[in-house]
Amino acid sequence: MPRPESVAGPLRAQLADIDIERTEIHDQIAGLRSHLEALAEKRKEVTQQLEKITFPILTIPPEITGYIFSYYAEYMVDEYDEYSPFILTHVCRLWREIALSIPKLWAKINMDGMTSSPSSELMLRRWFERAGTSSLEVHAPSGFKLGVGRLFSMLTIYSDQIVSLTCTVPLPQNCPLDGISGRLSRMTHLSLFVTGQSTPITIFSDAPALRRLELVFGESPGRVDLPWEQLVEVSICGFNPNILDSIAKMSRIEALTIPRAEYIRTANTLMMLSHLKTLDCSLVLRSSGSAEFLRSFNCPHLETFRIDFHKLEATADAVHHFLHHNNSSLRHLKLNNAEIQAALKVFQYTPMIEQLSITNAKHIEELWYPLTYTPPKILPALRKLEIHAAYNYMPHDDIASLVHIRSRSLDYANMQHVFFDMPSEGRDSMRQMRLAVQTEGGMIDGCQVKLSGLADPTAELSLGKIPLYSLADVDDGL
Repeated sequence: MPRPESVAGPLRAQLADIDIERTEIHDQIAGLRSHLEALAEKRKEVTQQLEKITFPILTIPPEITGYIFSYYAEYMVDEYDEYSPFILTHVCRLWREIALSIPKLWAKINMDGMTSSPSSELMLRRWFERAGTSSLEVHAPSGFKLGVGRLFSMLTIYSDQIVSLTCTVPLPQNCPLDGISGRLSRMTHLSLFVTGQSTPITIFSDAPALRRLELVFGESPGRVDLPWEQLVEVSICGFNPNILDSIAKMSRIEALTIPRAEYIRTANTLMMLSHLKTLDCSLVLRSSGSAEFLRSFNCPHLETFRIDFHKLEATADAVHHFLHHNNSSLRHLKLNNAEIQAALKVFQYTPMIEQLSITNAKHIEELWYPLTYTPPKILPALRKLEIHAAYNYMPHDDIASLVHIRSRSLDYANMQHVFFDMPSEGRDSMRQMRLAVQTEGGMIDGCQVKLSGLADPTAELSLGKIPLYSLADVDDGL
């Protein structure tokens, strides 16, 4: 057994070393405290100097700043999704006060990126509260998100303030919106993405103010019950083979966008769309891109028609038939991806066209001579011509001849406006590319002529990417 002194001696030495180290650390702490106090005094001095500086942006009257915020927040709801106007409350106290004082600033609510969590629910609750009694534009959580049930219940609470709703169906599990049915009395616009829906969608069938509808169909879209007869503007994307039966119920429709595809119609009678003024068939779906459905449309007051020529050859006769029977009020024709010879055939059925827009046309050089010289007169009522096409040169002489001859002949209406846009990708030399981005404008026989090209897209400014720096005088709350 070792002697006590032989064991105690080393332990006393360790204890002494520990005490020395503790003393050194205490000295360091005291030094750091002194340094912190000095930094605090220095920070106070710098803060006082900073407060004396007047930033020009903070001299703008609050009402002007609020006006700017209204535009910025509308952009941010797309750029920053669920963060939107909250960013404005984390810059400085003045901006926070202004942002909180404008209910309209909080009226556009994007819930799509949210999931049910205490922080998301708190933020969403404050968002709705700050909107006050404003009319709400709401983007509901995606049907593919999990854990959003409580968010949907909050949406139901404020349903009577919704004027615009974007929603995906089927809804997530345990997220019924039955409570919203019959409570959308102010909703004028509905954007609905439908896919994999096995049961009919009926929750939006009672919406007396609904006028504008965007329908995006995915796979197996199923049936949607809506107040079709009161719709005024409808845009359809994606394929639903039975959509024509719904269109037949749209007795007040004024503007319709529908893709070209092979649709199924229960009845073989004509659809009387007596209020339809604008018809857009520029989107092509399925392998055929059939236009046969146009044979069932009767649109006596149609003013604007847009068609894409991609894969149109097999059903071009259907387009000719439609135009032949619906051209009495037609004044504006928009053609995409057109072969000029095919377009010239279309012109035979649209004699009263006053405005012609052509995009991505092939062999555009074949257009000038027929419009200028060829009898019988082609498009004699034409007043406005707009062309966007890849081209090898600016057709100054062709356009000048077109305007000169038409303006001096009693057989034609006076040309008022010609616009020719030559995208830069159509250039084959640097010299021609420089020419493309120049704009020449002037008057020829009373007609305004603009020849231009697209500038370098890489030079485009990216709005909304400038960071907002916190000045550290705002609390961390929402």
